[in-house]
Amino acid sequence: LWSIETTRNHGTMESEIFYLLGVEPERDSKGRVNDVKLINSSELGRPRIDVVVTTSGSYRDMYASRLLLIDKAVKLAANASDDEIYPNYVKQNTEAIKADLLAAGYDPETAEALSVSRIFCPPPGSYTPGIEHAISGADWDNRDEVADLYINRMGYVYGEDIWGEQYSDVFRQNLADVEVGVFSRTSNVYGTLEHPMVAAYFGGLSMAVERVSGGSPDMYINNLREPGQEGVESLQHFLSRDLRSRYMNPTWIEGMMQDGYDGTRYMNAFIENMRVWDVATPDLITEDMWKEVYETYFQDQYDTGVAEHLKSTNPYAYQSMALNLIESARRGDWNPSEEVLEDLVREYAESVVEEGAACCHHTCGNPTLNQYVAGLVSVPGFSDAIEKVTKQSLEEMKPD
Repeated sequence: LWSIETTRNHGTMESEIFYLLGVEPERDSKGRVNDVKLINSSELGRPRIDVVVTTSGSYRDMYASRLLLIDKAVKLAANASDDEIYPNYVKQNTEAIKADLLAAGYDPETAEALSVSRIFCPPPGSYTPGIEHAISGADWDNRDEVADLYINRMGYVYGEDIWGEQYSDVFRQNLADVEVGVFSRTSNVYGTLEHPMVAAYFGGLSMAVERVSGGSPDMYINNLREPGQEGVESLQHFLSRDLRSRYMNPTWIEGMMQDGYDGTRYMNAFIENMRVWDVATPDLITEDMWKEVYETYFQDQYDTGVAEHLKSTNPYAYQSMALNLIESARRGDWNPSEEVLEDLVREYAESVVEEGAACCHHTCGNPTLNQYVAGLVSVPGFSDAIEKVTKQSLEEMKPD
């Protein structure tokens, strides 16, 4: 759940959560939702489906009252009568979680409260899972480390009885049986590649489920962009369309080239966000996608002049874009030909020598990657340029 999405769609995702649980909202005299009630099993006509809810930090702060309603809805479903006609998976999972917690040494009261906890979010005052920064760095050896970071950062329980306390073990128990992940997009302003938080929160969820259960959930987008044409799409389909209709579209690229620094920022950002998606959900970003990015932005296959534009107006963004592709190749997420990889590495190294290094987290902040670059091509002055800007950055970081 994201606050901006709820503001735009007026609670579509929340309604979906209530309906899965077999609960319906109650409204006051002004039509505002202020409570929830259980739908009778015979009226519901199907099993109650369990949920696990992850939210952004801003949602937690802006819509705390909605989280309390979701928390109440889960408790209503978990405590529904035993004579229901259809299976109640909320109750079944609640009982299983409670038994595990008791076996782990929790006292009965705490185990009871945690067994119905389904809402998880970063710690109070925090607004990110953090994996988007970790993925861009070099200090991790395998995806499990990144998944564990997500689980620990998102493993804070929120509800009426517990608010903002870390129980990563309970989060893991809830993730163990997740089969489907759902996120919504309600505006054409943002899709899945413009903002690192989409990949960090939603992609991170998929990675966390895989870490706990060994299998990835099916990932879907509630596409709510066009009133009257709402529908559910696979994440793969939604992201692929975003990539090709926007970032591989020469008309979009030419528009960004006319927009100065801000246009360049969007070109740089989507590639970095692709890296986050590729680590979090490896099957989502394909070899062909990386190849098309290379051919469009470094080979200029549409003759937009984008490569020369970047090199002349913002060489540091150009270096960052190249390094994200190189890092994907270094880690084995993309397998370009030797010629393509050497071209990217040479473009990056020559830019560093000519313009100085873009000292961001995945350039001079990633010594492993720069050693990899130096081992692939010999560009006189490259290592000295990296060392110079790294030392300068460290000096600037020292306290006065």
